[in-house]
Amino acid sequence: MALAVFGSTLVACKEDNTFEPFAQLIIELEEQMTFDCTCQLAQDPPFYDSLAECQEDYLLPPPIEACMHDVYNEFSDETTPHMNCLVAAERNYSDCIQVAGCMASSSNCYDTYAAAVSVCPFMSYAAESEVQRKCYGRTPEPPFTCASGQQVPQSYKCDYEEDCLDGSDELNCPVPGGF
Repeated sequence: MALAVFGSTLVACKEDNTFEPFAQLIIELEEQMTFDCTCQLAQDPPFYDSLAECQEDYLLPPPIEACMHDVYNEFSDETTPHMNCLVAAERNYSDCIQVAGCMASSSNCYDTYAAAVSVCPFMSYAAESEVQRKCYGRTPEPPFTCASGQQVPQSYKCDYEEDCLDGSDELNCPVPGGF
């Protein structure tokens, strides 16, 4: 089974320069994926024909995952607080949906998850840009520099959501429907 091989690869990697927070995040996401796929296979008719087919839709391709691991490891001082917060939120979400079961609405679980993630430290613009560049071959959008010096993608400016820790990305913005 690919997941078992993948899991043992993670464990082997852990002993050899693994960025632990990212490895833990992948483990949490795999647990959720297995639960979600099991639920989708239990539907009548099933959404997927097999567990393997379902897992293919969820898993990052191994080269992308390895690349992300390397970038987050390179930027570990900046990415560790964000990853640790995500791991805790994912673990709580996973526990919640498993208690709720396949047929129950998981909206309360998601609301709790969204609230937990909303207070996570931001991932650094430099790390996210490097993931876009190295792992996906994309040119990242230019940064907007917050009053504090923090950088966020330019598209975050005036999107009616404070992305800068100091809120400066939402200063001097047009009022929606304003004159």
